[in-house]
Amino acid sequence: MTVTEDKSETAGENIKIADTDAKKLNAAEIFKSLRAPKRDSVAVKLSKDHTAVSLEQFKKRARDEKIRQDHFENLPAFVQKKASMISAHFLLPAGSKVADMGCGNGTITYALALLNPRVEFLGIDRDKNAVETAKRSYKLSNLAFRTEEIGINSFRDEGLDGIINSNILHQVYSENGYSLTALTQVLEEQIRKLKPGGTMLIRDYMMPPPDEFVLLEFPVTRKTGKTPLDMSDAELLIRFSETARPFDSAGCEGFFLEELAETLREDTRLFRLPRKWAVEFLHRKDERARWEKELGQEYTFFTYQDYRREFARLGMRMVYSAPYWNPWVIDNRFRGKFQLYTEDGTQLPPPATNYFVIAQKAGEKGSLLLEERRPLQDKPSYLDIVTVRDVKSGKLHEMVREPEAYCDIIPYRLTEDGRLLIFVHNGSPRPVINAVSRGNSNLDGKTWSGHLIEPITMDVEEFATDAAANKLAIIKYLEKQIGLTPRPHGEIEVGLPYFPSPNRIDEAIEPVYVEVRAPKKTSWPFLPPETENMPSYSSWGQICELEASDILHAAQIGVLPDPRLEIRVFELMMRLGLPFPKWMGEQMPAHGKKRTNIKAEDGVALLDNLEEKKFTDVNDAPEHLKAIRSVFVEEGHVQGTTRGLTSQNVEFIVTDDGIENIAVVLPLTHNWDDGLLVALDPQMLPAPQRAGGSGAMLTAPSFVLPKDVRTIEDAKAFVAQKFKLDPADVKQLGESYFTHTGVTPQRVYPFAIMADAEASLPPHWKYTSMRRLWILLYCFRCFSGDLLKGIARTHMLMDQGHGLAPDRRAELGKTRDFRLSIEKEEIYQAGINSPHRIPSRILGEKAYHGHVHLDHKKTVSLTQEMLNANIYTDVGGGVNAMREASVSLTATRNVKTLDNDINIVKTSLSKRRPLVATKRPDPGGKTGGAK
Repeated sequence: MTVTEDKSETAGENIKIADTDAKKLNAAEIFKSLRAPKRDSVAVKLSKDHTAVSLEQFKKRARDEKIRQDHFENLPAFVQKKASMISAHFLLPAGSKVADMGCGNGTITYALALLNPRVEFLGIDRDKNAVETAKRSYKLSNLAFRTEEIGINSFRDEGLDGIINSNILHQVYSENGYSLTALTQVLEEQIRKLKPGGTMLIRDYMMPPPDEFVLLEFPVTRKTGKTPLDMSDAELLIRFSETARPFDSAGCEGFFLEELAETLREDTRLFRLPRKWAVEFLHRKDERARWEKELGQEYTFFTYQDYRREFARLGMRMVYSAPYWNPWVIDNRFRGKFQLYTEDGTQLPPPATNYFVIAQKAGEKGSLLLEERRPLQDKPSYLDIVTVRDVKSGKLHEMVREPEAYCDIIPYRLTEDGRLLIFVHNGSPRPVINAVSRGNSNLDGKTWSGHLIEPITMDVEEFATDAAANKLAIIKYLEKQIGLTPRPHGEIEVGLPYFPSPNRIDEAIEPVYVEVRAPKKTSWPFLPPETENMPSYSSWGQICELEASDILHAAQIGVLPDPRLEIRVFELMMRLGLPFPKWMGEQMPAHGKKRTNIKAEDGVALLDNLEEKKFTDVNDAPEHLKAIRSVFVEEGHVQGTTRGLTSQNVEFIVTDDGIENIAVVLPLTHNWDDGLLVALDPQMLPAPQRAGGSGAMLTAPSFVLPKDVRTIEDAKAFVAQKFKLDPADVKQLGESYFTHTGVTPQRVYPFAIMADAEASLPPHWKYTSMRRLWILLYCFRCFSGDLLKGIARTHMLMDQGHGLAPDRRAELGKTRDFRLSIEKEEIYQAGINSPHRIPSRILGEKAYHGHVHLDHKKTVSLTQEMLNANIYTDVGGGVNAMREASVSLTATRNVKTLDNDINIVKTSLSKRRPLVATKRPDPGGKTGGAK
């Protein structure tokens, strides 16, 4: 490998793992079958017939998983980071076959195989010695290595599910005399080996516009050496301008460079040069020992448009592309070492250390891109912008409303080795995310084709107040429309409603979690129910099975811009008590300055103390929001060219000034006992009130980012100024996401700050304990979507060990209480009787009017149900966090017949026993295969 962050790959440790599953076919055997079609071997047939999993096998797989995890964590940190980043971009189902091109000594391929035991990996390299070293060093049942040219001509066509080109394509380009023809020929050969729908991941560099010039500034240093090892950066740049591209004909090397006499700052040297060559130099300036060896390599070869054009020509959908800034490189090699400027002297951010491109094989007449073509003059008829007035203050709120209501369906299953698999809608057409910018900047440079991975959705507009009927409708939709079968006797659990934007979108989307049986396939085409005016896309995507941890990682790094799937998976893992994968975003300091003067407010009090408001519809025309109706075109691959396949009239909303970037900020700090606190912005808003609550809602502090904020660094500086902090104290809380992919192109950029005594917070923002928030989530269901995502990401960022997980601490009693009064024959659950709580459409709830009354027989039955540890926070849905809740009984003189039951409950309480779910039968039946 040739780049700064890859240079030490050869230092990977030679760690060996024995093949832990003799009955599992070795990856080398599987990849042999790619050479030419042939019948299944006896071993393959045995593998297909082997379906029963005994308890001993379960234990063995659990041990194997622990071994894999331990070996991965023993790899060098940079190997873990690089492999994790590659893996997070590669969302593939079980059984996929992936080739890693230019694997070298195999360390990264080995790490990928450790991370993805259900995927078969084959490392490819033309260096026979390197491949032999890899074979000796790394042995796994899902890993193999082969000596082969990067074109993999010996493989049969359409035999691979995935191809990884990590920092290898620029070598192909350079070693073939800087030939784009040779490069595109290799891509053509590789794409032929991909199955339809197969994925190619490119991790390399992206060339700036070739005719763009920049200014490059270096501080003056005392280095006066004559060799690359001891030359100053400025002198090395001058030498590079004379010797770059040595594979060119004699006398044709180098590039334009001029040193300017007038500098922008004192004690600096300033140069003017093409931006491409500034990037080339900055990526290699610290590789002094390898300077001559790397001199012939040219890292940048394709611009963004070049990638898109070539992939379209080859029938590949460019699903996602994004720059990546390696934190270590930025801190140690870029920051303070140079400064880039435009020619007019405007500062530029440092170049990305890599670019990631994900492309999917679409084939002939396959959908490649969804984009806005032209606005229409027709008046929008689908989206409705309503204006509501605060009756008391007269303040107006503008909100957009869709005619239908939806819920998210999260089908899932657990594997024998404890992996949580989620069924999702992959390739869902979402053209609005590619609406033409109307004054907005793409701060992080991410782009998508418009085909997203989202939760499966269902129309619930016709749902009645009968929860049982709603449940049957969901089951029928899953079976008939999606092709999944719920497990017998399984519960349909209702989760937290998601308010995409409670101040401007009149919508709350509920999730339902359904455990399903394993289907025969891992993916299949999706067709939505036919409706009036249904769009005519050439493809609606597929239903596919993905690992929960992979989904969380992909959301953290920005591959999945959908706002809801991440929080749905997070909530399900909380319910099931599963550990979360390691955080992949920016790191926060473990501890900031303790703020002993901060008072942590009670979350319930924050809601109760808000001034009551009533919102009513008015006929005033909207002034800030406007609905737009535009033609969106679906472009596809037709006979080697790009043509329009379909067109749709799509409606969406924008603001009057075109600014669609929002910064959501979670101010974090510690109180006197080191408990983590978060500052919230409690508000009375129309959306939760229109959904059946009081309107009180806990939201995350947010700001509209002005037009002059054009990069992530600009956004950090803007947030830092708001809180009177240094920009270095502002961290990204994961990557950006869209507010609502079906309604608006608005993007949310989440940040976190570790506030200290100097931080400036508005008086209406209130600190509360992060621990308490978890319980309030399930009791009141009135959190904004941005706050839900922020809390979830903070939990993963800080890890459970930081005390964010729900526990049975005494101070949580108020919001964790679940009481049963026998005399009044009623139940009380904290939050369920609060006017703030949002009713559930799926459960048939409309509003809450006092306690829930039960007759005497039902009360006795509920008492017994509590003793059997089958308590759910919602009728029809259980929440793992609340299964540990305190339970108290209000006994009177009239409950003598239940004294025995009450005493049992009291005994349970005195021992502080957690209430747990009924155990699921062992996989092997009554005995589970146990001896």
